[in-house]
Amino acid sequence: MDTTLPTQESLQPQMSEAEVALMDKYTPDGCILEFGAGGSSAFFAKKGVRQLISVESDREWINRMLLGNSTLREWAKARRWCPFHVEIGTTGEWGFPLSHEPVVAWLNYHQAIWDAVDASKLDFVLVDGRFRVACALQLLLRTREKTPLIMVHDFTPREYYHVLLEYFDVVEEADTAVILERKTPVSFAEVALCVQRHQFDNR
Repeated sequence: MDTTLPTQESLQPQMSEAEVALMDKYTPDGCILEFGAGGSSAFFAKKGVRQLISVESDREWINRMLLGNSTLREWAKARRWCPFHVEIGTTGEWGFPLSHEPVVAWLNYHQAIWDAVDASKLDFVLVDGRFRVACALQLLLRTREKTPLIMVHDFTPREYYHVLLEYFDVVEEADTAVILERKTPVSFAEVALCVQRHQFDNR
């Protein structure tokens, strides 16, 4: 296990230059929610967004970020960065659950955050962690007509993410990443059923 502490200089988004440029283009000066903490967290801090909320399944990774990254540490003290640990069981690399069978705790990843944030205040969402389909669909259910733009990383080559195109339109793309906006109209009853089908898909 790599125990190197991630500093502001070393912690970079695990994206291509084109993908980072896309994220930079669409990141507003507002409240950002991200699923999956890491290089993107440092990016948003450097950009100076108003507030950053990071859903992360690996508590040790959050602790290492706080120890190694002075910017995020100061942001956390000021409640400008709000790392939100979700318990989904034992995790491995990239916060991936190690259980080979679905467990109820997995639902925490895409459900628990909504009891802690005001969904109507979100200005942009990055989906780059686990359970990406369920995370994007939960956003639709929680924000309804006020759904902000979202960015999904690794979208293009992973066809199992493309079910999202039933409910979102592509605004712009770069390499594997896409910016999505909610279709109008959307059947939220259908979205809820789709969440049920994908709630244990941890990809």
